[in-house]
Amino acid sequence: MYYYRGAEYLKIGFYDAAVSDFSKAISLDLRSPYSYISRAEAYERLMKYSEAITDYTKAIALLPDDIELYERRGNLYLGLKDFDSALSDCRSVLSYDPGNSNAYYYIGLIYKDRGDYVGALDYFNRALEYGANYEAHRARGILLMELGRTVEARNEFETACNLNYYEDACELWQKIK
Repeated sequence: MYYYRGAEYLKIGFYDAAVSDFSKAISLDLRSPYSYISRAEAYERLMKYSEAITDYTKAIALLPDDIELYERRGNLYLGLKDFDSALSDCRSVLSYDPGNSNAYYYIGLIYKDRGDYVGALDYFNRALEYGANYEAHRARGILLMELGRTVEARNEFETACNLNYYEDACELWQKIK
């Protein structure tokens, strides 16, 4: 009952009430990964990222083969600039799904933030090998601009713009056209 009511609260944006009900559901069944996952989602919307990470970690312990959980937790780590933990989760995703373009994209962002532009470019290229990801084209364009490779950067922004109207990619493309 608590889980389902919590899910309804989550849908309508009553995140504190959702957390409360998911917590009650967890207290009744500590082995239910879905209550942890749903509470983590509510925590994310409340911008309580550490709590969300804790719940994703508990859910991963119960569902260790669910790569989406590693992706979600890794994304939170990345947002908190915990690059080592984010990188670990991306590598976990790739161990299950070697063609996961999002994992390569996020690793590229980590390398870029660490100042390893060559490594970042390699991972953005890998991301694009597995899918036409407009975010990877945009990120690669920004990186190429920072490296002074404006013609290549322009092509990346144009591709990003054409794949999915990404306003700042289109603006960057127009600026260096």
